[in-house]
Amino acid sequence: MTDFSKYRNVSLSRKTYEDLQTLSKELLPGETELSISKTVETLVNERKRKKAISDSFKSLYKRKASTKEFRELGRKHKAQKSKNSMTKEEALKIIGGDLSLWGSAGKDALNGPPKIQNDRDGEDND
Repeated sequence: MTDFSKYRNVSLSRKTYEDLQTLSKELLPGETELSISKTVETLVNERKRKKAISDSFKSLYKRKASTKEFRELGRKHKAQKSKNSMTKEEALKIIGGDLSLWGSAGKDALNGPPKIQNDRDGEDND
């Protein structure tokens, strides 16, 4: 049963829902599809991060900060973004930990779908 103290519902137009379905297939690499709720959560978090960066630069601009301060802030946000990159464990948590996404298991699944190998005659060998 849903824990109403942690979750809320939203109503969306059919067009917006279709757009979310499209985006849910594009946010993670490969054929991995996010749920609609995870897609919304990911988009909101990304927007919040961008707004925080924008607000930081606006405050420097308002107080007429030096070029050096702008560069330092840019480096800080760039380092923070790479630090916030998703780990394999986090990606597996999002997709439910199913490593057999591409018909393989173990670390092979993390490398994406299997490559089609050509035999000596140049024909595809599935």
